[in-house]
Amino acid sequence: MIYSSMECKIFLFGASGKMGSCFGALVSQTPPFSLTSDPARADAFVDFSVASALEDHLALALRHKQPLVIGTTGHAEGLLERLQTASFEIPLFLSYNFSLGAALFIETLSRFKRHFPKNTKIAIEECHHLSKRDAPSGTALKLAQALDFPPEKIRSERKEEIVGIHEVRLTSGGESILFRHEAASREVFAQGALSALRFILKKTPGLYTMEDLIHAKS
Repeated sequence: MIYSSMECKIFLFGASGKMGSCFGALVSQTPPFSLTSDPARADAFVDFSVASALEDHLALALRHKQPLVIGTTGHAEGLLERLQTASFEIPLFLSYNFSLGAALFIETLSRFKRHFPKNTKIAIEECHHLSKRDAPSGTALKLAQALDFPPEKIRSERKEEIVGIHEVRLTSGGESILFRHEAASREVFAQGALSALRFILKKTPGLYTMEDLIHAKS
C-alpha cells in the first residue's frame, strides 16, 4: 500500500496491553488513522502483543498482503530468517524500541566506537518496569551488538514505574564518559511507532528498522 491522505485502518494486536493501549489512543486521535477490529478491512497491522504470537500475526498480515509493524521483544531464534523471507511479500518494520532518541543513541555510539582507545572498558546497564519480560532488553542487546560487547555482561534491573533507561559507560586512562537514554513515558514509543507506520506505508516489500527511519529523516 502506498500511503495517502485517505483513511487508513489499523488492526492492532495487543490493544489491551500497556503499550498497545497507549498506541491505540494515539492512533484514534491522529487522522487519517483509525483502528479496526476486522483484519479484512485493515490497511496495516501493528503488533504490541507477545513474542510467542508473532508467527500467527505474521501469517495474518501475509494472508491479507498488508504491512506489519512489529513491537514485540524476546523473540525465538530463527525469527529474523522467517521475517526476511516474509519481507519479500510485504513490508515489515521491526524494532525493539520505537524511541527516535534511542535509535540515535545507538547510531551515535556505533559511529563513535572507532575512536575508542584499545584499552577502553565498556559497561552497559538497562532498567525497566517490573512487567517487562525479557532481560536484557532488546535495546541493550542492540547496544552490545553495536559495541562488540558480550551480551551476557549486560546488567539488567527491574523496578516499579521505570519506563526505560539505558546507560553505556566508557572508561579509559583515568577518565570515563557516560551515555544515557531515558524514556519518560510510553507516549515516546507510541509516537515512534506511528512514525514507523507512516514510513512503512510508503514502502515496497522489505524488512525495515529504526536505522532506516532515522536515515530517511536526515
